[in-house]
Parts: sequence; structure tokens; C-alpha cells
Amino acid sequence: MWHFCTYFDRFYLPRGIALHESLLQHCPDFTLYALCLDPLSESILRKLNLPKLEIISAADFFASDSDLAALAHERETLDFYFTCTPVLPIYLFAKKALPHMIYLDADLYFFANPDPVLSAVQDSSAAIIPHRYPASRDRTADHGIYNVGMIYFDRSDESAAILSRWRAQCIACCFNSTEQGQFGDQKYLDEWPSRYPRLAVIDHAGCNIAPWNFVRHQFEFDQQRVTSDGMPVIFAHFHHFHRVWWRFYNPLFKNFDVRPNVALLWLYRHYTRAVERAEARCKQFGDISIHHSKTQRHRADAQADVSWRSTLRKKLQASKNFLRDLLQGRLHWL
Repeated sequence: MWHFCTYFDRFYLPRGIALHESLLQHCPDFTLYALCLDPLSESILRKLNLPKLEIISAADFFASDSDLAALAHERETLDFYFTCTPVLPIYLFAKKALPHMIYLDADLYFFANPDPVLSAVQDSSAAIIPHRYPASRDRTADHGIYNVGMIYFDRSDESAAILSRWRAQCIACCFNSTEQGQFGDQKYLDEWPSRYPRLAVIDHAGCNIAPWNFVRHQFEFDQQRVTSDGMPVIFAHFHHFHRVWWRFYNPLFKNFDVRPNVALLWLYRHYTRAVERAEARCKQFGDISIHHSKTQRHRADAQADVSWRSTLRKKLQASKNFLRDLLQGRLHWL
């Protein structure tokens, strides 16, 4: 049995539900622990009562770490969320007698059973996965060698040391910026292979495929299956994926010089339908939308300017941005 954990707020709730759906389809025996970072996402998730999912309330989670809780009103929302990443496995190991914990970003989606990949690293203290940037778009210096999208931890002293150090680093400095020589919770991973002897690096062309590494791989589609360099795509990372208007989505292809083929478009359309299904389920209980990307998240929407002038200005700017992105080829009909 595999034990996964993730976190999200109301803006990423449909993505988290889509992730859960993909695990139900492709992973026979698992539990997904979901940290709900706001009351609305927790309320909706409890009403949906999804199988093989255990909800972690924000109140319980933050009560477990006073240093983290103290940062809630000091850091921007996304910076604060990144700070939570190493604390979540620590919290779960303390609460439950689990043999391992696998952290997943909420915007991952599985297209095949992850068992072969996870079984290969289960004797490691931890396992991380590289970005696999192409030479033409190498962001290693700023964003790190490894991606936080999926990280495996076992229950060992070395794993505990990794998580303890990573937590301390994120508490000290964790910002969605490269100005301080770090990048969120992520660039700290660069030191792990040289520091921890039992660490494994996942080397699989079908794991964590993402806009930043699409041009490095050869994708093919055959009979409802996509392969990457001849290997089955196990999971994809739908980085900053969001709806702009109606059926127009921005998959960031243009940002990373990606020319999508049938295989990539199939993956994105498959994911789009999953997220839309999740969005529809959530809307029974609250105002949930998948228009939002990470950079559009705000700390307190209630404090936003809601005057008619502000509303009109925002709508005009949104229309201008839509036309610009459409003409520049950034939007795709999915």
C-alpha cells in the first residue's frame, strides 16, 4: 500500500480532486492525505467524502508546529504554502505509524500505475526527481536541479534528518523568488545527493513530464496511451495550468518553446476533462473555479477592491490579456 500526501486551498481544490481521481484509476492500493489550507476547501472535501482520502484540517496541522504557524501572517500566501511542504510529512510521521510518505504536488496527474517506480526506491531514505531541463531552457541555476513535485520518504533516521534540515531551511527562507539564491522550498534539494548516502534519484522519462522538459522528450500516442522516449507516461506535472476563458486554456507551451503534438494534446485534454469534472462537483457546495493559476492567488480576497470601477478595470484588462495571449499562440482550445 502506498501512502501519499498533498495540500491545496480552494484555488487548487479541483486539481487535488483530479489527482485523487487519477490515483483511483491507476493505483490499486493507496491512501491520500490531503491538507486543506482554507475552510472552504475542507468543507467541500468533507461533503464529497471521497474514498481512500483522509482530510487534514489546517487548524490541527498548524497547531503541530508553532514556528510555521507564526509565519502565517508574515509571508505571502504562496511563500507560506511552500514553507508547509517539509512539515506535512513530518506531521504525518508523528501522527501515524506509516512506513513511508510520498509527497505530491496537487497539480500532478497519473496516467499509469506508479508501483514500478516507487517499488524501485522503497529501500531508499528518500527519492527525488530532476527537472530535466533542456539545454536551451536550462533554469537549474535559479530553480534547482530537482523538482519538488514528487518526493518519497521512508521512516528512517536519515529521512528524519532530511526533513528536519529541510524544514529549518524553509522556516528561515522560503520565497517564490530567486533573489536570495533560493527558490521556494525547492533549491534546497540540490545538496541532498551529496549529503545523504541512501538518497535515490528517479530516472524515468515518463515521470514528472512537464512544460519545462517537454522539448527534451519524444512523445508518441497509441491506443489511449502516451509514451515518453518509448516509456509509458506515469504522471505529468500540469504546472500553472488554468482556464482563461470558456474552453481556452493556457498550458504554458509558448513559455517553454513547446510545439504540441497529438500525444501532448491528448494528455492535456484528458487532464482538462478531469479538472472540469472536479470543478463541477465542487460547485455544488461553493464558488470554486479553475481560472486561477498560482500567481493569481491572493491572501485575503475579502479585502480586495470590489468597486464598480475596479471591477470594470479588471474586466477590461482581462479582455486585453486574453486577446494578446490568443494572438501570440499562448492559448489552446482544450
